Amino acid sequence: MPTRLGNTLRAGEDRARTRYGFESVVLWPHLHALLPPGTAGPVDDLRDQLDAAARMSATLLVGAAVSLGLLATHAWWLLLPASLVVLSRVAYRSAAAAAAGYSVLINAAVDLHRFDLLRALHLGLPANLDAERQLWGVLSAFLMGSPGTLPPYVHPPSD
Repeated sequence: MPTRLGNTLRAGEDRARTRYGFESVVLWPHLHALLPPGTAGPVDDLRDQLDAAARMSATLLVGAAVSLGLLATHAWWLLLPASLVVLSRVAYRSAAAAAAGYSVLINAAVDLHRFDLLRALHLGLPANLDAERQLWGVLSAFLMGSPGTLPPYVHPPSD
C-alpha cells in the first residue's frame, strides 16, 4: 500500500489470513456481530478513533489547500496553511496509531472467537490447523458469492 495507514490496516488483515486462512475483510462483519460487549466495545472505540483521526487529517489538509489559495498574497497569513498541514500530519499519525491498535484487537478477537462464528453458522469445528485453514477458505469463498460446497451443517441436539 502507498501509505502507512494502508500498510498498517493490510498487515492486520494479513495476520489472520496467514495464521488460520481467515479472510478478515469477508468474515469480520459476521464475527463482530457475535463478539461479547467486553471485546466489541474496545474494538468499536478504536475504530471510531481511527475514523475520526483520518477525517480530521483530510479536513485539515483541504483547509490548508483552500487557505493557501486565499492567503497566497498575504505573507504572514501563510503561517495558517502551514500550521494546518502540520496538524494534518499529526492527525494522520494518530490515525495510523489507532489502526495499529485496531488491528491488534481484531486479531485478538479472531484468535479467541473464530470458533464461535463456526458454531453460530452451524458448521463443525475443524480437527486441526490445516483443516481449519481449508474451512475458512471455503467459507470465505462462499460468502463472497463463489459457487462451492459448504461443509455439512452441525445442529446441536434438541433439548
